[in-house]
Amino acid sequence: MLPSSWTGSITTLLVLFLFSLSTIAVDFGLKLHQTQDASRFLWTSVNIYQPDQKLSDSDLMAMARVAWDEMSNDQKRLTQEHPEWKGKVPGAMAILAVDNPQRGYNVIFASSMKGQPHGTSFIMLQGRLDNPARAVLIACQQFYGMSVSDSGHNTGAQCAEPMALYAYYEVFKDSNQEIAKMPKGAARFAVWGRGKAMDPCSYTGADIYGCEELFKDKNIDFVPKSITPTDTNNLKEPIQRAEVCVFPEDIMGRCCTNSVISQ
Repeated sequence: MLPSSWTGSITTLLVLFLFSLSTIAVDFGLKLHQTQDASRFLWTSVNIYQPDQKLSDSDLMAMARVAWDEMSNDQKRLTQEHPEWKGKVPGAMAILAVDNPQRGYNVIFASSMKGQPHGTSFIMLQGRLDNPARAVLIACQQFYGMSVSDSGHNTGAQCAEPMALYAYYEVFKDSNQEIAKMPKGAARFAVWGRGKAMDPCSYTGADIYGCEELFKDKNIDFVPKSITPTDTNNLKEPIQRAEVCVFPEDIMGRCCTNSVISQ
């Protein structure tokens, strides 16, 4: 029989070991991308899951929470190298999960954009002209009677949701991946920011619309903020993980062509 002091030590080590296991973070491969002038900050990634890896609303909210933590930790690390970047962490992290029965779940991670001039839209002014996310913004602007040069959105359309939609179409450009052609409920947003689940921003008056209006009737559901996130240890591992390029050329000089995802 082991001495009682040994038993206590072993028990303590076991508890510490189990605690360390419970705090192991899932890595979603988020990468910071910046414009060349380093004025805009955006974290993005894409994960692919097999068709039989069903992702519940609770799974998606847990993934959004973990991705938010991953981004925040990365920003803290970068701030040590670049003190001038302190406070440049975006306000939200969105997941756009699209269930394609033939190809599995395509899961885009995108933060809100930090640093875009107030009232202007990256998607409208600097984005790819034929990205379908641009058409979504234009349709909402026209509904509210605004010119194309006006963003009309609460945040200048820099919220995580429109950035996730834009990033999605930068990766999946073929017609079989168009969300509008998919069954109702195939596409879902989950959003986490500053320690809590988030609902989409909404109309504030004075013809300023939000993400709730932007994605109305666009065949994308929102995971409600009341949902309880899945335990992190039970999250599924993707079969593929890759970067997503949003800016034509970023300060890191690593602008990929988004061709890393098998079509």
